[in-house]
Amino acid sequence: MTPHAFIAKWKPADLSERSAYQQHFIDLCRLLDQPTALRGYLAGKPVGGRVWGGTWARDKRGAEMMRGDLTAAGIPYAVDGPDGPLYADFHVLRHSYLTLGGRSGIDLRTL
Repeated sequence: MTPHAFIAKWKPADLSERSAYQQHFIDLCRLLDQPTALRGYLAGKPVGGRVWGGTWARDKRGAEMMRGDLTAAGIPYAVDGPDGPLYADFHVLRHSYLTLGGRSGIDLRTL
């Protein structure tokens, strides 16, 4: 998928986040030439349903859950950086998402 095709598809989208997030994620992975690692997991989910079940968001356990996933994938949560430790957390994930989208030519308002 090209940046222009992504923008053409999603900029005028009149869909709710709930009804479109799965396809948006898949298209974004295609645009960034990344494998859709969750393809098998998402395939079993109903369209418009919750992707992440459980009470992790309500209980504010997202960071704990992410650390467990990082450990399972062999990715360190923190590494030494030039000005102190660098962390793999939701804040970094959000910035990476926007940075990669911007580098691919996507209007950041679309993301």
